[in-house]
Amino acid sequence: MIAAVLEKEQIRNYTKLANDLGMEVLLEIHGEEELDKVIPEIQLVGVNNRNLKTMEISLQISFDIFSKLPNEVVKISESGINKASQLIELKEAGYNGFLMGEFFMKHGRPEEACMSFIKEVKKLQAEKPQLVK
Repeated sequence: MIAAVLEKEQIRNYTKLANDLGMEVLLEIHGEEELDKVIPEIQLVGVNNRNLKTMEISLQISFDIFSKLPNEVVKISESGINKASQLIELKEAGYNGFLMGEFFMKHGRPEEACMSFIKEVKKLQAEKPQLVK
């Protein structure tokens, strides 16, 4: 669910319905002004690094918001990740998952781009053994 287009009560109602159907909810936020829409029933919060008004992307959004997210949610950084080193930095900051559609879709062979990206992440992780895998 995209917090920017929903009222808090809608988020609450849709989350209850999803949970009743055995589904988890990923609530996507784009800035601190949407943090109040993260209700206790939400299991996953995605921080989208893309400004919906300007379409500009800044990974700094994920870094700035991380400490303000509830401890109990799974934290996902979304959009703008195009280097393995960026993913590692976000992982070190505490993010549990990543959404990266556009990066792979720009390649003629997205499956090969994905495999190459995964290899690079594993290589960087091997160089940083203190990083939780």
